[in-house]
Amino acid sequence: TVVEALDALADEVRAPVTAWEDAEEARLAQVDAMIQEIRLSAVVAPHETAAAVRERGLLVWETKLDEAVFLDRLSEAQAAHAQTVAVLRSAFQRLTQEEADKAELAALRAEREAREQREAAEAAKQASVKASAAALETYRATKGGVAVEAAPLEDVDELKAKLAELERQVSAQQ
Repeated sequence: TVVEALDALADEVRAPVTAWEDAEEARLAQVDAMIQEIRLSAVVAPHETAAAVRERGLLVWETKLDEAVFLDRLSEAQAAHAQTVAVLRSAFQRLTQEEADKAELAALRAEREAREQREAAEAAKQASVKASAAALETYRATKGGVAVEAAPLEDVDELKAKLAELERQVSAQQ
């Protein structure tokens, strides 16, 4: 029929235009996706590290914006690119500083804990020395409730040996 023939001829004549429209639609979808991906790259999650942000920043920085692809949307893509790079640079600097601060804080806490342990050990040592010195003084003053001066002569050598041993212990603890 004449109508079918004319429709076929119209489709044939229109085919290049339809192909161009389809290609243009695909290009615009690709441009939209690329711009959206660039913008989403600027989102920095709270748990991200400086290294992860740096890596993503380098990927965005190295992204080439082809004028042949972006055409009339090149300036929009360039603006999104510049903004994302700026956001990632700022986030990288902030995260680097935060990580350095956390490391310094951990080092200070470890140093404080080590100091407290040393001080506790020194206090325990001093208490032990005082207790040993007190025991020595008590032992010097008496032997089982009997003054050393009143002890029988045969016990004097034994007392001197015990006294010398206690003095050695006190000296070793100091």
